[in-house]
Amino acid sequence: MTHRICQNQDLLVTVRMALEQAQRLLRVDRLLVYQLDLPTADPEKLSSRVTFEVTASKKITSLLHFDQDECLTNNQLIKNAYLHGKHLAVSDIDADPHLSPCFRAQLQEMQVRAKLVVPLIVERRLWGLLIAHQCQGTRRWRQHEITFLTHVAEYLAIAILQARSYQQLQEQKTNLETLAQQRARELEDALLSAQVASQSKKEFIHIMSHELLTPLTSIIGLSNTLSHWAAPENAKQLSPEKQRHYLQTIHESGIRLRNLLQDILDFSQTEAARSVLDLQQFSLKQLCHQVLGSFQELGDRQGITLKFINQLEPEQDFFFADPLRLEKILSHLLSNGIKFTSHGGEVTLSIWREKQQDVIFQVKDTGIGIPSQQIPLLFEQFQQLEPSMSRRYDGAGFGLALVKQLVEIHQGKIHVTSTPKKGSLFTVRIPNQVPRNLHPTSPGSLGGNQGGTIVLVSQDEEMATLICELLTATNYQVIWLIDSEIASRQITTLQPVLVILDACQHKIQIEDIINSLKTAPQTQQIPTFLIGDHLETAQWQTLKKQGFQDYLSKPIQSEQLIDMVNHHVTHHYLGTNNPQN
Repeated sequence: MTHRICQNQDLLVTVRMALEQAQRLLRVDRLLVYQLDLPTADPEKLSSRVTFEVTASKKITSLLHFDQDECLTNNQLIKNAYLHGKHLAVSDIDADPHLSPCFRAQLQEMQVRAKLVVPLIVERRLWGLLIAHQCQGTRRWRQHEITFLTHVAEYLAIAILQARSYQQLQEQKTNLETLAQQRARELEDALLSAQVASQSKKEFIHIMSHELLTPLTSIIGLSNTLSHWAAPENAKQLSPEKQRHYLQTIHESGIRLRNLLQDILDFSQTEAARSVLDLQQFSLKQLCHQVLGSFQELGDRQGITLKFINQLEPEQDFFFADPLRLEKILSHLLSNGIKFTSHGGEVTLSIWREKQQDVIFQVKDTGIGIPSQQIPLLFEQFQQLEPSMSRRYDGAGFGLALVKQLVEIHQGKIHVTSTPKKGSLFTVRIPNQVPRNLHPTSPGSLGGNQGGTIVLVSQDEEMATLICELLTATNYQVIWLIDSEIASRQITTLQPVLVILDACQHKIQIEDIINSLKTAPQTQQIPTFLIGDHLETAQWQTLKKQGFQDYLSKPIQSEQLIDMVNHHVTHHYLGTNNPQN
């Protein structure tokens, strides 16, 4: 039996073999394993039942899967006795005075006349019972028979523990294999992404070189031409018309270079999450007319009709957002529409509002359109829809990526539909960015989180991200400023309910900001507190005199931060709503 246990990992085969041999040697009518605490369909309930059985003949009634042993499962004293190694030997169930009526009735129902029970203990836990039944008559159990069955139970406990360990090892192996396959797929995906990014960047560099060299060539070549023919030793001079044409070309090339470099700068700043919205209230209609007017000459030159469809009601015209960023969004979309529309086509800008909140811009063209399989690549970085060696249209290729980022920092969305050879439709949705503190909570509702705009001035990206996420989840709007030089002007414009300064800024910059805030009538009532390393009492007293209301040391505790912010915002609202102030 020991040899079989060592050679076989299959618990079913091992137990079956052990029961068959033990049944033959003991010459009992029925030998079975009664297993305890098996899981059921109900995760809160456990079951006990016969899981293995060997009978001397087919005449013996099978008890396999029997699961109604209430006399045992409900008696913890019996279980504790078995757990301590006790056994039960009943020679005659009818004559044994220690059997309970419940147990005797149950044995009679199973046609048992004599019974021997030894425990199966696995890892100091009562795993089950090894039970021998004599059904044809009574039997006096001898000590060597009890010892033998106890040894069998010990061997089976070893087999059960071995099978359990083997199963756990197999599960760990399977989990490790699954994890290894997952990591391999992730590495393959990362490698493929790196290869795609590398190829895209190579094409991007090639295109950027072309876009920079083309206007530079015109500027250098035409300026040299003008210098050459303007020299006194040249008797023949360029006509005024030629000179004006060359100067106009140089001027347009310079503007093209400036716009390209500005796009690169905007793209890098937005990519690094360093763009700050300069929120202002402005006229949407006026913005659209201004943008369309800047493209009118280009449209006329290329024979393209520019249209404007204004669906705004008079009371919907004024809107809170960053007008320069919105102008850039519309400029890129209109520029794309004109670029890919042939002579005689149309580019239409439409605008409307939904429930006084979101503004929707639509730019529709009748150009070449975009194949459906290429639409997902439109807003990707360093992606070109045309092969770099056969491009027919100029442009650096990251304009739409910049548009998408500018839309997203407004918490907006952009969508495109297109049909090849019929045109494209770009739809941009921008939420109204009106500061929360323009709608203060009534005094009677104070006492909890009031919402509002909070300005954070910090160069620590990790800490600033944490603060933004915590306060945004608590119903505040957080404006994160990295450039401390513009902080005072932005705070004056935004009129936040709270200002948070990071002590990692230069000391002079912090002093300049707090002095500017506390001396200006528009901002001196705005609560301001500092976040930094631990301060001594004397240091904090100095900072309080400068105008700080509170201080929070790093590392930041989220609950402490939120409680402190709510406290100061509540007092700010109480102060601003108090007619005596």
